[in-house]
Amino acid sequence: MRLCFENVMFERQCYDGGSSLLAREPWTFACKDAALAAEIERIMRGDRSGPDGFAGQFATFHDAIGSGDPMPVSLDDARRSIELASALYHAAETGQRVPLPLAASHPRYRGWLRL
Repeated sequence: MRLCFENVMFERQCYDGGSSLLAREPWTFACKDAALAAEIERIMRGDRSGPDGFAGQFATFHDAIGSGDPMPVSLDDARRSIELASALYHAAETGQRVPLPLAASHPRYRGWLRL
């Protein structure tokens, strides 16, 4: 899996049962500048105890609710994730470029599934 952005590229190669455990090592990073690379390294060295996957995500939500801290993922974050997946499906099926954010008139605006 390779994720390419303007200032950083993340990559993880895994071809076995661990391929569904994307939060685990080994990820590699290529950054546009040293400051961003240092920040990613700092985050990666942080405490990663606790459950992985959905169990970890729900534990993090629970902690935020209990402490009154902001949720780790906002509704806007969730919308952008669904929008990206929808754009990828549309581009793969049609071969068209898909500008983001999706316009309300786009056929995949309500999600990538065909209902």
